[in-house]
Amino acid sequence: MNNHNYQDSVQHFAALKVYYQAEQYNDSSPSSLLYFILRRVDSDILLTDLELSWLRENNLVDTIKCIENKSKHIDELVAEASRLFKKYLPSIYGRLTKESLSKPIHFILKKLEMRHLLTPREISYLNSNDYFLQLGAFAEFQALMVKYQVTQYPDSQPSSPLFAILKQLDVQEPLSIQEIEWLQSQLLPEIFAIFTQQEHSRNLQFTALKEKYHAGGYTDTSYLSRPLYEILQQLDANKPVSELQIDWLKQQGLLETVAIAEEQENVRNFEALKHKYKATAFQESSISSHLYKVLKKIDAGDSLSEPDFNFLNKRKLVSTLVSYVQTKIGREQLLTETEYNWLVQNRQDAELLKSQEIRHYLILRKLGAGKQLDDTEVACFIVEIEAKIKRKQVLTETEYNWLVQNRQGNEILGKNEIFRYLVSKKLEEGKRLDEIEAAWLYDEFKDEHCQRTDWLIRYHEIEALFYENEYTNTGNKWNLANASSHWRKAEKPKLALFVTDELNFAKIKEDKLKAALLTTRGGAFRDLEKLDQAENCAMQAIQYYPQSHHPYTLMGAICFERGQYGEGEKWFGEAIQRGASPRDQDAELKRIVRDTKDSKKLWELIKYLLDKDSERYSWARRYLIEMGGIYFKRGQYSEGEEWFDEAIQRGAYPRSQDAELKSIVRDTKDSKKHRELIDYLLSKDSKRYGWAKEYLHARRQ
Repeated sequence: MNNHNYQDSVQHFAALKVYYQAEQYNDSSPSSLLYFILRRVDSDILLTDLELSWLRENNLVDTIKCIENKSKHIDELVAEASRLFKKYLPSIYGRLTKESLSKPIHFILKKLEMRHLLTPREISYLNSNDYFLQLGAFAEFQALMVKYQVTQYPDSQPSSPLFAILKQLDVQEPLSIQEIEWLQSQLLPEIFAIFTQQEHSRNLQFTALKEKYHAGGYTDTSYLSRPLYEILQQLDANKPVSELQIDWLKQQGLLETVAIAEEQENVRNFEALKHKYKATAFQESSISSHLYKVLKKIDAGDSLSEPDFNFLNKRKLVSTLVSYVQTKIGREQLLTETEYNWLVQNRQDAELLKSQEIRHYLILRKLGAGKQLDDTEVACFIVEIEAKIKRKQVLTETEYNWLVQNRQGNEILGKNEIFRYLVSKKLEEGKRLDEIEAAWLYDEFKDEHCQRTDWLIRYHEIEALFYENEYTNTGNKWNLANASSHWRKAEKPKLALFVTDELNFAKIKEDKLKAALLTTRGGAFRDLEKLDQAENCAMQAIQYYPQSHHPYTLMGAICFERGQYGEGEKWFGEAIQRGASPRDQDAELKRIVRDTKDSKKLWELIKYLLDKDSERYSWARRYLIEMGGIYFKRGQYSEGEEWFDEAIQRGAYPRSQDAELKSIVRDTKDSKKHRELIDYLLSKDSKRYGWAKEYLHARRQ
């Protein structure tokens, strides 16, 4: 202990000895046992029997008495606090502790007990604690008692009738008969005087209101004759009067008052209509105004006469006219020629330009009249149709026909949603797509990696049925070749064979047609994994018409599916010499890779292609990643790693592997497999696969 602290302790000890009457004790050192005991007492710590015995042994009797008196005072404070809590906070009375004495609530309760006004800070403290909210009524009652000088009244509980009466007097609300009688019985002259003064003012006001609103025939002169007083107050505040109140006035014969109430209601209604239909620039507010009649017609959904329409137009109430026309269009009501001509003449007005319904109506009306749209109208029409399609709303016949007729326009060609709608509508109805729509469909699903979609399958089914029907009508067997080809693309190889099963090739004179029919039959056999029969068809086609590259391409694909890659390359080479595109070969190889289910064959094929030309066949790497993912889904992590490693060695990005693994972790539903996979990844590389922890935490939650 440094010298400064030592001197402070000496002074503190001396002060404690004076306070607790122990000056006769000679030892003034801070290390004294007495200093230790007095510090404990001053901190409100109960002394033990050993400490009290020590004080007696040292003849410190007066000190013991001081300590006992202090304890007594503390007990008295606790008792008083208990009484206050029991009175004002009975719900938490059982939770009272000694520590409550040091909290603000004890002081606030004492102020309420003494009927002192609380400060804003003290009220804020009460409102901040749910347990003390009930004290708000006490505080409010105390404030009113102080304000109206009745602090001597013995009952300060909020349940007292006086509290309700003071609150009503404070806002100058009338008292009930029972409240008046109670007030008279309590001998509170100051409060009764205030009530009498307010009563007199209300009676004077009632008399004035009856005269103002022509209710003088009502004989009862007291404001207490409700509901008339309340009704007249409402009229004076320009507040609506209910139907029940109107009926009461009629029963009392106060028809002039009823007329005033109805006129007020009409004026309020007129103002509301002016705001609703944007006619606030019209200053007149009399209900006899012609504008009021016109606005009521619009609000009722009635069509305006030509004079009514011209009335609004002459007063340049454009916004009102726009609201009217817009409402009429929204109800699918046909505009009159006057209304339509007004729209055309004013279509560049800012108010009209903001209304999509009006723009759309003008366009449809123009189309219905067989007129061409200008560039601005075309742009608006396309935007609106696209929005309608996105909302999954069915287009009208006019809208649909215009789209079909104008789908080659630059504005429409770039709108994917519009072409999607046109194509889906045709496919749903079993109609053929034209060249533009078919080109869009193939461009939409041009990704060589995606499986055939329902839309593509439906397209080829419709085409196949069309060519079958054409063959029935014309007998032209080229239609059968086309039908068979489309059935194959619709993933129905058995139907592709069926349409050519009954052909007698000996009676077909055209060799090129024979080759085409045999090639598509060979393709169907290949689809059904009947490679020998597919080869027979391909070889016959080559004999009939060796100039065609299609059967050579078929033979190349057959060889690759057998694992005879060298032979397959030769056949593909022959096809290219006869006009085939390298893309045709790539398309066949992509299909073979996609459809190969045997993992060993797939491994060999992909390695062969990447060894031959890693750039041309770079698309094959994604299948290595996918196969790695398949093994991981099965829980065969080491096999999956082999496929991933091969992909990375062949030039795939590591993030492709990570993306595949994230997808698997996210989609794994089985909790046990999910945990095993995450544990494996974290044990392999906790830093690289740290993202897996998030999925683990998410699953726990």
